[in-house]
Amino acid sequence: MDDGSNMNVRKDVFYGDHGSLLTDIIHKIDQMPADEQAKYVNIKSIATILKVYYAWYVTDVNGSMAYTEAFQARYGGTATPKFETQEQLYDILDSQLNNVYTAIEGANQSIQVNPGSGDLFFNGDILKWKKVSNSLRLKIASRLMKRNPTKLATIATQVLSRDQISSQSEDFSLRSRRFTEHGNFNPVGFFATKPMVDYMTSNNDPRIPIFFQKTRILKPRLQD
Repeated sequence: MDDGSNMNVRKDVFYGDHGSLLTDIIHKIDQMPADEQAKYVNIKSIATILKVYYAWYVTDVNGSMAYTEAFQARYGGTATPKFETQEQLYDILDSQLNNVYTAIEGANQSIQVNPGSGDLFFNGDILKWKKVSNSLRLKIASRLMKRNPTKLATIATQVLSRDQISSQSEDFSLRSRRFTEHGNFNPVGFFATKPMVDYMTSNNDPRIPIFFQKTRILKPRLQD
């Protein structure tokens, strides 16, 4: 892409929409009686995964950000939440994903409320969400390759010993029917940089036909 003017729109989306809505789902479930909470473990887990993913998306650009105390004012919390450093956030996000995996694994699946078609990713298949929570831990931890390789190795060891995304059908992607509705997703005007294509070609990268297509070379028309 040749335009980075909207790079930090993700922050506004997280704090103005996604983060508050997902926090509200989690809060409402936490306020239920224990026997009712037991029926919503899967729903809470899905909301937590999505919140973690988008928070990571935001900290990728912003570094330090408000997270644990954010969105709490409506429930009696502070209107001036503390900021966690990116290093602290990575620990928090990893812990939350780890807890989600454990919660799903330990939940009584026979009584769970199933979101069905309300789940736009997996249509309520919680086993796929469990794999997402585990695989996302490794995706996030990969950022630590140079900063903290020891921690990365520890997380990777645990992730690889558990269920993880292993097929295209489990891919954590939202497939929209109106994908090019907004200009940001319209591929018109997008182009591949030569160094990237050269590098992928020299390494026989299998993603080339997925990411790029060759430009048609049009021969000039002869004038009559």
